[in-house]
Amino acid sequence: MITLFELQSQSGQLWLEIVAHLEAKDTAHAAEASARNSAHAEELAKAVADLQTAAAEIELINLDHKAVVDAKAAELEATKAELADRNALIESAKTAIKGAIANPALDDTATVSTIAQVVKVAEMPAIEKRKLAIAAEIAAKQEELDALSTPEP
Repeated sequence: MITLFELQSQSGQLWLEIVAHLEAKDTAHAAEASARNSAHAEELAKAVADLQTAAAEIELINLDHKAVVDAKAAELEATKAELADRNALIESAKTAIKGAIANPALDDTATVSTIAQVVKVAEMPAIEKRKLAIAAEIAAKQEELDALSTPEP
């Protein structure tokens, strides 16, 4: 028969074995959890790096897109300005032609000649028109100068 002391001794020994076994299991579970956490942390770090790379690429694409949009906007504004200039030229030509037609001092030949001159000027390149405008300004200033230089009778 087993004595109380032996029973207590065996019980204590069994208790120590159980505690040691549970500690070993806890250590193994902690190591597994730590390994899983490390793997997840690596996956998350890789995902964050991939997202940062994608964000940088998207930013570059956005910058390129903005540059293209800005260039197209500048082209559009230039085209609008050119169309506005052309519309002003057309309106100016229409006004000059209507004025020539309505002018009672001009006969048919003079009217046609004036209209032809208006069309010719309208079809000139801008630089030629500017030269004509400057020449007209010079002529007007010369007339003023001549008028001032000529003594009154």
